[in-house]
Amino acid sequence: MHEVRAQRTPPSRVRLDRVGLTHRLSFPAILLISTICIFVVDLAHADTSDRDIEGRRPAVARPNARVSVSGEYTHTDSTKATTQSGGATSTLRIGELETKSGRAEIVGTLPLTHSTGARGKLRGHFSSQSEDGRSGNQDIDTGAYGAAAEFFLRDPELGSFTLGGSYDRLDGDDDFDANAFGGVADLRIFFPDMGSGEVDWFIRFDYERREVEGTGRPFDPRIDTYQVSGGAGWYLTDNFQFLLGGSWTRAENSPISREDSEGFATVRWRLPTALSLELSLGGTAGVSEYKQSPFPSDDRLIYGGHVGVTYRFRSGATLIESIRAFD
Repeated sequence: MHEVRAQRTPPSRVRLDRVGLTHRLSFPAILLISTICIFVVDLAHADTSDRDIEGRRPAVARPNARVSVSGEYTHTDSTKATTQSGGATSTLRIGELETKSGRAEIVGTLPLTHSTGARGKLRGHFSSQSEDGRSGNQDIDTGAYGAAAEFFLRDPELGSFTLGGSYDRLDGDDDFDANAFGGVADLRIFFPDMGSGEVDWFIRFDYERREVEGTGRPFDPRIDTYQVSGGAGWYLTDNFQFLLGGSWTRAENSPISREDSEGFATVRWRLPTALSLELSLGGTAGVSEYKQSPFPSDDRLIYGGHVGVTYRFRSGATLIESIRAFD
């Protein structure tokens, strides 16, 4: 009988000995784009919130911007799988994982026509992952920075449909570089108050192709990740929303794949302050299925939580107005 160490899961955070380069590039860029967004918004004095001749409100009430900062914690249990071949038994052991991460994002939203709008995003991300395996703890730091553009059709009374694309860059000091290209499709339906508060129903599809450069990687340089999520967000008040839903994520690069099925709950609260500040708190729980040929797949528990703060410029007077007619 012999043991096999699990190859790192493809959606994996990529090993970086130092992430100084990422920090030097991403956070100054975020500050720069923040300044640009504020400048553009301040130049847009005209209010486009008038209804059209048919009484429909515009997709974007007026140009606006927001800044978000968040932190997240995720825990994945350890597991093992065994297989027999030629009278020999092999065991695949997958260590316990803990991940702590932080993210900063700048988003600017502009009207294109009365019914359409566009969003530009710039983001920076950092995570630290600790794996408790048989050979001891392994710590992996990951840094990334990127941008995204989205175009949407929206009626603040009915719903919205969004299509977009993104690019992210990962850099490493150990002869590692990666480019990630993504796409998104998002559908939202706005329900009026039927006695329990207004509701935003949503379904979203995300795809990412990661092209890994450099040498010494134990997996294929092409990593494909698919995610489908959906749910509903109830507005208990105009400034407090409760979201409940689920997601399915599959990341693959032969012969390895991983599927996560999770449920989530989140609350969003616009704080009663002079500034337009939103606090977000949430948690997730589910099952992670790991597959590595020739071993049978095995499930393990995955759970986590997150907290975030969003500051809006020239946005709506309430949370529901900001989400449906500005963001």
